[in-house]
Amino acid sequence: VVDKRAEDVKVVITGVGVVCSLGRTTGDLWQAIEDGRSGIAPITRFDASGFRTRIAAEVPDADQRDERFDEEYWGQLDLRSRFAVSAALSAVQGAGLTFSPQNRGQVAVIIASERPSEDLTLEGARLIAAGDIDAAAELLAADARPHAPADRVASLLGVTGPVLQIENRSPGGLDAIIEAAAMIRRGDALVAVAGGAEAPITPLTLAAFQGTGGLSTNNDDPAGSSRPLDTARDGFVLGEGAAIVTLEALEVAEARGVKILAEIEGEGMTFSPGSGGTPSMDEQQIGQAIQLALVTSG
Repeated sequence: VVDKRAEDVKVVITGVGVVCSLGRTTGDLWQAIEDGRSGIAPITRFDASGFRTRIAAEVPDADQRDERFDEEYWGQLDLRSRFAVSAALSAVQGAGLTFSPQNRGQVAVIIASERPSEDLTLEGARLIAAGDIDAAAELLAADARPHAPADRVASLLGVTGPVLQIENRSPGGLDAIIEAAAMIRRGDALVAVAGGAEAPITPLTLAAFQGTGGLSTNNDDPAGSSRPLDTARDGFVLGEGAAIVTLEALEVAEARGVKILAEIEGEGMTFSPGSGGTPSMDEQQIGQAIQLALVTSG
């Protein structure tokens, strides 16, 4: 395998923003890791008593307004966009970035998320089933306008470079970072804001994943339910929030004199096509992705 990238443009991370069940700052998250605390607990967002899985990683006080935003703006956002703009603003502020008419065209935004505002969708469907079309139309109008997290983040920052909203299930956030780094290497942008945001703790998502049999049902021990490397694992756990980073060409970061947190040295993506038109999990393709990451990193 040969790395055929034309230019060896180094891409670095200079800012990080997070919103999750363990806190809303990188300091909160790091302290929780040091303390060995789990963010998984019984679901409080809705009555989950009828489900086989009744635990998740909820963001505490998820609807509480981030005081950096005014109430009118905050009220326009669905939950995943609230997570996204909070994490993005933290990442940009942490990197010390400011955007102006002179540089905003060189800034890209790539955010991954899979599931839209399902609470509104579910309530709208109930109203339609009850025959109240006018009420459903009024309720669902908010989701008819641009509301994807990538659009919201780019609009908040006032940038005009490439903006992508992607959906690639679990690895979507990593894919967003990979694509952002590729944009910078290609010269499509000098700076990028990239990551993932999701708000999947809803009856619809819980039912969907219960149907796949993929969720942990370790309801009596929420803190011990997420154990991906344990022989006794019984599934994954839904979580919500956002994790977003700022990326820059190394020469831009060095010119600004900003602290460099990490470098994106290499990456690899593959797909397991399965058979009969149904994708599957193929250990050979997992190995190939790892090999590609090693090769592209040198």
